Amino acid sequence: MFSWKVVHGGKTPPPGEVVKPDERLSWGRTVGLGAQHVIAMFGATFVFPLVMGLDPNLAIMMSGVATILFLLITQDRVPSYLGTSASFVGAVFAIRAAQDSDALVTGAIMVAGLVLAAVGLAINFLGIRVIHQVFPPVVTGGVVMLIGFGLAFVVADVYWKQDRWVAMITMFALFLMTVLLRGFWSRIAILLALAAPRLEAIELVLLVAGGYLFWTLTEYWMHRLVFHFEPEEGIGARLHWIIHGVHHDHPNDPKRLVMPPGVSVPLSLAFFGLFWLVLGLDQAFAFGAGFWVGYLAYDTIHYHLHHHAPRTQLGRWLRELHMRHHFQDETVGFGISAPWWDRVFRTAVPLKSER
Repeated sequence: MFSWKVVHGGKTPPPGEVVKPDERLSWGRTVGLGAQHVIAMFGATFVFPLVMGLDPNLAIMMSGVATILFLLITQDRVPSYLGTSASFVGAVFAIRAAQDSDALVTGAIMVAGLVLAAVGLAINFLGIRVIHQVFPPVVTGGVVMLIGFGLAFVVADVYWKQDRWVAMITMFALFLMTVLLRGFWSRIAILLALAAPRLEAIELVLLVAGGYLFWTLTEYWMHRLVFHFEPEEGIGARLHWIIHGVHHDHPNDPKRLVMPPGVSVPLSLAFFGLFWLVLGLDQAFAFGAGFWVGYLAYDTIHYHLHHHAPRTQLGRWLRELHMRHHFQDETVGFGISAPWWDRVFRTAVPLKSER
């Protein structure tokens, strides 16, 4: 390990580049990625046998034996760790549903192992192309999805009952870190997400941030689906004009820019009830705080864009996007305070370079 060659300056490899078995990144990155891999593989090796009703101690021991044999056979050319596969879980549950027998389960696993060994021999003699022909990416991708769906009940029946909030924070933190972090930090998002629910301060921050993010989605979809749902006649057409159509007809009317309390207060109470039902009372207050901050920011920004001349570059950009929604094409630019959702859902106002 100490003789491994440092590549890519010890930093995150460029897209498409790899780190070979006798190479490494900086020690910090190597240790971080290694720790994340140990956590992920230990969870799989220990938890999956428990879920399948098998002995996790035996699974860990055989995992070590199999890894040693693998490294000896490949002569250290493929540094890999052999753990428990999630693909067995669904099959084991099907077997136990028909006949709850440990002998039958272990026998089926042994047969699967023999089949896997035969597949390995076939690849060795026929080449890797046979895998690509029999199992193209669309098939392997679907299999991975089915494995994930098959394990959903484990979350619902085991972890959700123990502490649903820890599960939600971990999942939300993982999604957020994977999308927002760059370089090496995004590659250890699993390791960082596991630490998130154990920090009380980060719990509050994630709740508030989650509430704000939920508001931005609410703003986008309410604007796109509710405000721009335009019945052609009858009471529906009249209600649409009262709710939003009048604003498009008179965009600079200062009395038509902010939702009146008679509507906003009942809606706020309804959303808070939803947060309470899903998250619990304590978490609903923090999540709701982020949600209402997002709403107030939206109302303030919307009023500012119509009745002031923004001085900052960000303000001028937001005003240009919103004015184009009003006067150029009302089928784009639904995000007022959070225009990034227009990019996500392909309703962005075309930039000058795109027109």
